[in-house]
Amino acid sequence: MSREKQDFRENLALLNQRFPQKDMLRQIEVAEAYGVHRTTVYRWGLPFDQHGRISKVAVARLMST
Repeated sequence: MSREKQDFRENLALLNQRFPQKDMLRQIEVAEAYGVHRTTVYRWGLPFDQHGRISKVAVARLMST
């Protein structure tokens, strides 16, 4: 079993505070969380699903790298 990345829980808590009623985030919301333009998020090649969403857990994990 692997360890959690440093600051994972803090990043997840931040996302839960910012987007309390959502489990999945859209590209524009990820851009808002990172403070970048949404085309930048698109260029990063994040693993969005077929509906253009990604889980908050995955975003928190990516923020912790």
